[in-house]
Amino acid sequence: MKETEPLSYALTAIRERARFNKQQDELPEWLVPHKEAWDGYVQMRKATPRVPFTQRAQNITIKELDRLRTEGFDPTEVLDQSTQRGWKGVFPVYGQQPKRVLRDQHGSYEVTAEGFRRYIQLQ
Repeated sequence: MKETEPLSYALTAIRERARFNKQQDELPEWLVPHKEAWDGYVQMRKATPRVPFTQRAQNITIKELDRLRTEGFDPTEVLDQSTQRGWKGVFPVYGQQPKRVLRDQHGSYEVTAEGFRRYIQLQ
């Protein structure tokens, strides 16, 4: 029986890896245009020793990235910054103010004089 234990552990690990990879492919719709930056970040996190990038860690990262996106930060820039600096998390882009955006049923408008004029015209 002891001879089969390593085999069962290996099969369990393979199943877990397949499940993790399947879940990783299911990105939120808003993250799909930033897939290259996301894949680079995931690759960096997996290469980081002693810091496993579990499914829970991935979900928390996506949730935090969504929060930064709604504050006006570009997800690609956020992910690229974390990848380049080897950070385990995602943070606002250093030295950059978030873009202020008005959102309504007609779309999104950057809060500038021109963006505000376009927003008012559609109201």
